[in-house]
This record gives sequence, structure tokens and C-alpha cells, in this order.
Amino acid sequence: MVADTRPRIGVTCRVTHAQGYVEARDSLAQDWIGFFESQLPEALWQMLPNRGRDAPRHFAAWGLNALILSGGNSLGEEPVKDETDIALLEYALDNDIPVLGICRGMQVMHHYFGGRLQPADKTLHVRGRHFLKSTSVGTIPAFTLEVNSYHTQCIRADELTDAFHPLALCGDGTVEAMCARDHRAYAVMWHPERDALPDPLTRHFLKILAGMDHD
Repeated sequence: MVADTRPRIGVTCRVTHAQGYVEARDSLAQDWIGFFESQLPEALWQMLPNRGRDAPRHFAAWGLNALILSGGNSLGEEPVKDETDIALLEYALDNDIPVLGICRGMQVMHHYFGGRLQPADKTLHVRGRHFLKSTSVGTIPAFTLEVNSYHTQCIRADELTDAFHPLALCGDGTVEAMCARDHRAYAVMWHPERDALPDPLTRHFLKILAGMDHD
């Protein structure tokens, strides 16, 4: 029997609440379905329930080999979501599993390594678009890019924890993309799943998740 070598990616969910009655839900925007189908059609992916410290057990039981910490819910807003993301990130780092953080996911990474988060400029970062400048990454030359922006917390470049290297900056001096200095984790502050075509950095990170490239 030939071994199944397809990427198996776990994706975290946000916590939402039903209207009119009490029911917390784990949910994932439908944008992600089209994103996976267009960008990683060969991959298998699985929504990860918010189970706190027990979340890695599900990740391991399903045989997943890559992790996406997706957006939704500010840190401190939903304790079970915070505990789930931290537990999954810790498990991935301990087991050399590649991790990609999206928006909140990037904030979780920075927080986990002792970094600070600051309130974002709402006129620039909340439900809008802005430009950023990247540094050279692997075979990708530096470039200027317009991205979407939906975050209320940000990471100032002068407060970026030593665990990460900045890959892209916004004009207000905040970090928009970063990678762990040991290359175990990568993150962007925008939402690539909401754009028709992903940017060069996201494509590069997806290749790493899929085991097709190494930075």
C-alpha cells in the first residue's frame, strides 16, 4: 500500500454565539473552503474544535501534520479559544509541525513568546486596506503590497519579540508579517482567504505548510 503523503492541515475555529438563545459555536468562514480548494487542492484539512488543553489530542488522533491558527476573537475575549490556540501552538512547536498564523493567529504567536500587543489605529487597520513593504524572504525579493486589514490589536516593530524576524511592515511602524527565527512558525496580519488571489508571502508559507518548500 502506498503511503498517503498529502498535507493534512488543522485549522482553528472562532467562537460565535447564536442569536436569541444560549449556544456557543465553533465556526470557520466559508472563505476558507474556496481558499483551500484553489490554493491547496491536494491537501486534506480539518476544522479544529475549541477544546482547550485537550485540543492537541484531536490534532494527533486525526494525523494532522500542519497547523493554521486562523482569525477571529480578540485575545481575552473567549478563554476557551485562547487556551485552545496556545495548546495547539505549543504542541506544534514541540513536534516540529509547521504553523501559519493569520491575523489573530499572529497575535497569539507573539503573545506566547512574551510579546506585547497594542491597540491598532482603527482608521488604518479596521475593515480597510493599506500598503505594506516586505523584506526579501528566501527567493522572494522585497516588494510593496496592498492588503486587507481587520484587526484591532497590532505589534509595533520596536516591540517585536526576539523570537521572530519581521518580514513586512505597515507605514505606521507595525509588523504585518513575521517568521520565527528558527523557522518553525510564520504569520501574516491580513486575511489571505478573503482575497481573490493570495500574495507572494502567503503562497510561500503555504508551500512550507504543504512540505513543498523550506525557508
